[in-house]
Amino acid sequence: PTADGYTVTDNGNGTVTITHSYRIIQNAIQAGVELIRPEYRASTSQNTVRLTGLPVDCTITWTDSEGKHIEYNQSASTYEFASYTDAGTYPLNITITKDYYTSQTIEDVQAVVLRQEVSIPEAAAGLQYMPGTTQTGVAEGDLYELEETAAAENAGSYTATAVLTDQENYRWEDEGESGDGEVTISWSIAPQRLTRPTLWGSASYSYTGSYYQGVANTAGSNYSAVYDQASGRLTVYYVGSNSEYAAQKIVAYTVTDAVRANAGTYTPMVDLSTPNFAWSTEGPEGDYTMD
Repeated sequence: PTADGYTVTDNGNGTVTITHSYRIIQNAIQAGVELIRPEYRASTSQNTVRLTGLPVDCTITWTDSEGKHIEYNQSASTYEFASYTDAGTYPLNITITKDYYTSQTIEDVQAVVLRQEVSIPEAAAGLQYMPGTTQTGVAEGDLYELEETAAAENAGSYTATAVLTDQENYRWEDEGESGDGEVTISWSIAPQRLTRPTLWGSASYSYTGSYYQGVANTAGSNYSAVYDQASGRLTVYYVGSNSEYAAQKIVAYTVTDAVRANAGTYTPMVDLSTPNFAWSTEGPEGDYTMD
């Protein structure tokens, strides 16, 4: 007699042979792949791929453009490998095998080492014109070079361009992986501020043969005034808080017809010498006529 799936054979000696077919199915390896995506660290090799859900004592074989590598997982279900130093993308093919298991092949895994993010240099704040002093608006750094104007003496607005020296492994913050490695920083040196001159006392005098100073120097304690009777000119010099710049004769502004002796009508003209000085009070900017 036979039963479903069985074959019974009478051996004629009081015994029978029962034959039944069966299968042993191999376990399938179903490891997970995670990209670690480390950020570049100078001269440091870092793992880029993590496998999870591994059977114990399996063999991991991976290949890349640099050659073939064989690693052995020792009694752990998680394994990190594919170590690289330089930033870039490294395509990998991975095969996981173990005796009595169905192997697993994972192709075209894009292992990545990200470029290291570099903080953008900050512009110096609170700079003000100081005669003869070159001031730095953007400081130098180890990872970049500075182009255009990073330091200056005169008051004004400037821009400096910082260019990463190793753009393969570094990038500026917030520029993304596709950035060009250049960033522009704006900075400035403020002018020295001074109070504009005013007409002195009465606007009308009677001729006496003496010189009258029709314009008063109100620039402040950091300035000195020289009235030239021959030309009628007032020259105001910046001397500093301790007269340290007095010998340099740094002209802040001049005023024509500021001092006169002869009868007549005079209209003083104020000439602000350079952009290194600016008025601290309201009124016309730069040069103007005193009414």
